[in-house]
Amino acid sequence: MPNISYDNLHLRVDFGGFEALMTRRRRFDIPAEAITGFEVSPDWVNEIHGLRYGLHVAARWKLGIWKHPSGTKRLIAMKRGTSVLRVQLARDQVDGRFDELLISTPEAERIAATVQANAAV
Repeated sequence: MPNISYDNLHLRVDFGGFEALMTRRRRFDIPAEAITGFEVSPDWVNEIHGLRYGLHVAARWKLGIWKHPSGTKRLIAMKRGTSVLRVQLARDQVDGRFDELLISTPEAERIAATVQANAAV
């Protein structure tokens, strides 16, 4: 699972080994002002994500970049059985890369509370 940290200026997602290959990046830094919303899901987010570059192991893993037909582009690293942090982004403030992140982490609630306490989301 990715390592996620927040320091009041940036939300940083670090991807290891295979995750880095599937997401095409080792690190993704998001300026705090680019975060427009967030929520925590207790498990897998089961919705249509569209076309992908990456890996989807049925009902176990989603890892990579998904583009929905509506144009929404997501960076996803989800694992069944682990809380998911969904972060909505202002795409123009993250180099036009993504509209959302869906990242599994056992610390989703803590990260969401930290972001909420320190950002105007």
